[in-house]
Amino acid sequence: MSNIHLHHRSIASIIQLYGVNSHHQPDDGFTTPAQQRLILRQYRQDTLVKFCENLGLNRPTFGKTGTGKPICTNIDTLHFSQSHTKEHYALVWTNDNSRIGVDLESLDRKVNFSGMAQRYFSQNEQRYWQNSPNKVHAWFEIWTAKEAVLKAHGLGIRLRLAELDTKADKLMQQGMAYHPKIGRWFYQAHILKECRSMVAIASGDLAHIIL
Repeated sequence: MSNIHLHHRSIASIIQLYGVNSHHQPDDGFTTPAQQRLILRQYRQDTLVKFCENLGLNRPTFGKTGTGKPICTNIDTLHFSQSHTKEHYALVWTNDNSRIGVDLESLDRKVNFSGMAQRYFSQNEQRYWQNSPNKVHAWFEIWTAKEAVLKAHGLGIRLRLAELDTKADKLMQQGMAYHPKIGRWFYQAHILKECRSMVAIASGDLAHIIL
């Protein structure tokens, strides 16, 4: 069983950590999307470097796969994934040589639930969503699980979401997804109450989540 670390915090606090006032107006040049991406990338790298230093590992270096998935290039056992909403950021990592993925979605996000479910959910997932007493939570459980699995594998949207069945049922918060093109993946979904978000974490092995 892999140990997966989950770290999340507000984007505003990360920006302030690097000496930028997140309350400045966008035309001040401090919070453009490009600059925010740079800050989050630096925060990700600093977090992983500190983790490796605490374990006595080499300082990690970073690159990307041919499909654009960020990876560590010099420590084969270190895998990580990140996701963010407009206001919050999530990073997961493991040193147990297990590919992982994470997806973070705000529960306040405006979504055409019915239309997107018909287009992107399997028939089994649509039944689970329609019969759930909390349709908002159920929808985001399914959506984040799908996204996390695809990010863990590295295919991204190259696989039709409707073809990936997360075996949604009343125990949806954890389960297994399977598709012939990507194999079997385990996932867990959690509600982060403090930021009203749903986060799903997928891995190639059963995992223990360290918050």
